[in-house]
Amino acid sequence: MALLPTGPALRAGDIILQVNGKAVSGLSLGQLSARIAGGGRRSPVALTVMNPRDKKIRAINVERASIKLNNVSWQALPGTDIAHLRIAMFSDGESADLRKPCSKSNARGCNKIILDVRNNPGGALDEAIGAAIQFLSSGNVLWEEMRGGKLTPSRSSRRRRDRSFDGRPHQRRFRQRF
Repeated sequence: MALLPTGPALRAGDIILQVNGKAVSGLSLGQLSARIAGGGRRSPVALTVMNPRDKKIRAINVERASIKLNNVSWQALPGTDIAHLRIAMFSDGESADLRKPCSKSNARGCNKIILDVRNNPGGALDEAIGAAIQFLSSGNVLWEEMRGGKLTPSRSSRRRRDRSFDGRPHQRRFRQRF
């Protein structure tokens, strides 16, 4: 579960104590998410939260809704040829959504990139791999440890990479350091 940058209700660090008057202590994150989202579209949900810094408890009433998140955003850093590209979460379709801001930043003359995945709660592994492949020319994107301790690599390959930068692979335009 992650906070939306434009969400008015919860603040980073808030602790959810109750959902619709029922305590949530001891619930897993999945159970908590299901309880919050479980009502149906446009139905109200009452949250009781505590700010851990000042220990103040407050009630928040929100309406459930389906929302389309824009998990990829970018901006050109003023006075530079650097694009700041933010990936908030790796959800379905995110690696494809990455192409548009990359193309826009290239069109604005940005030839360097800061790939920002801070506070990214993760998500779909295939999407994370798909995003990484757009910036890496070759080699292992990640190692996955299977049951029994066997390590399996996921590799970047030329045929799987995106070529939205004037037909050239991304890594020729952007130098990436990890």
